Amino acid sequence: MFDPNQASAHPRDPIGNSRPQSLALVAFAVWTAASLLIGEMFPFSRVSMYAKMGDRSSGAIPVFLEDGRDANIRDFRLFAGGPVEDIAPGYRCRAEGGCVTYACSMEFIPRTDIEWMRLHWTETLPDGGTPVTYVYRLLTVSDGAASIAESSVVWRGLAWR
Repeated sequence: MFDPNQASAHPRDPIGNSRPQSLALVAFAVWTAASLLIGEMFPFSRVSMYAKMGDRSSGAIPVFLEDGRDANIRDFRLFAGGPVEDIAPGYRCRAEGGCVTYACSMEFIPRTDIEWMRLHWTETLPDGGTPVTYVYRLLTVSDGAASIAESSVVWRGLAWR
């Protein structure tokens, strides 16, 4: 037990540990073990926080829409519709023809949105659902300026507040 009247074993250690650096080594070992066991999940991810353009000239921004207007997916308590896996970014072919890659530096957003929808999924449809869609706004970058090239719908369904 800590006694404020006794001198500490180390002048910078207020609780009397004789080896405060050992705590840092234990914390490092726990962090390393957790990152190896958990893998590619925040905060252990090796994915960079910010987009690296490289030779790309386009990107995608995930957006949840209620009746065509931007909305916060967390404002809804129930969802029903197509497979939520369709929201995940990546390469896919569109119904209207042609294939596209949704290169998205914010992959954590659609992935957490998928989990939110799974947790709040319903097979029984209550009255009063609102039409919702999930889109990727495809951006093009030219001469340092970004512009929205198109919005591509990847999921449609109903949601309830």
